Amino acid sequence: MNVSVSKLDAFKRFEDGNMDEDEFVSYLEGRIKEEKMRAINIGNAFHELVLSDKPIDGEIIEANGFAFDGDSLRKVREYVDGYKFEIPIQKTYSSDIEITGRLDFSYGIAGGDLKTTSRIELERYMDSYQWRLYLWMSGLEIFSYVIVELNDKYNTASVNRIQVIDMYPYIGMENDCLSLISRFLYWLGKIT
Repeated sequence: MNVSVSKLDAFKRFEDGNMDEDEFVSYLEGRIKEEKMRAINIGNAFHELVLSDKPIDGEIIEANGFAFDGDSLRKVREYVDGYKFEIPIQKTYSSDIEITGRLDFSYGIAGGDLKTTSRIELERYMDSYQWRLYLWMSGLEIFSYVIVELNDKYNTASVNRIQVIDMYPYIGMENDCLSLISRFLYWLGKIT
């Protein structure tokens, strides 16, 4: 069985009370509320443009039905220039369970994830288990979030601000990750 980093991170949010059980089960089943779909789709389109080898030419760039300010895209691309993109990662938890994920970018001892949001909330990323799991799985020494606050109020999305947070391994991180996986599998066993 494959268990994704995204599902484990969502489980931690559920455990912490930031998501109710119905919402978490819907997430696991891939049922997403309509109001969240636009944000997800615009984030995916933004990722596609920034995490690509294609040049970003022009004032307005379109992808998947969304328009973006070209200067904003180029500014964000500078943060990940020279990195490899979309690197699959997996780690064996047990003989029948693999933990899987995909780093948005990686180079040498560093890797990370590009996040788009309408409002930057640093605590949300610092409290996340995504970075812990990726550092544990990959052996990287630095996990960076490149968080992009998008203004999507008009026909063309643009960047309000960019925040980078670097996260590092800590003593006990592996135990924290293994404990989260164990709790998730226990919870999963209770509902199936």
